[in-house]
Amino acid sequence: SSLWSVAVTQLALHNSTHGASRAYVLSETVPIAKARVAAVTSAAMSRYGIPGTTVRTVIRCSTSNCLVPGAYVTVTSSRMVTVRLPVIGARTVTVSASDTAVVDVSR
Repeated sequence: SSLWSVAVTQLALHNSTHGASRAYVLSETVPIAKARVAAVTSAAMSRYGIPGTTVRTVIRCSTSNCLVPGAYVTVTSSRMVTVRLPVIGARTVTVSASDTAVVDVSR
């Protein structure tokens, strides 16, 4: 892998978390929201040729019930990428992205 793989992974994670946070806050229930996050993550990563199974995703909420109107939902995804650099050799770095969405207050 190269620095290009870091850039592609960053772009994929950014798009994934953006879509996943929105999918979560638009869901009717938490189980549906979690399933949608998984589906969005898998689809977004596959568009960049990255297996969704290589991505770790964490969902954090500002309230104990994530789908309360006005609650903030943050989706953070990360992936380990190996970069090969001249002289230094191979190094593994963590690439991550986060996005926060708000549950509609008129829900």
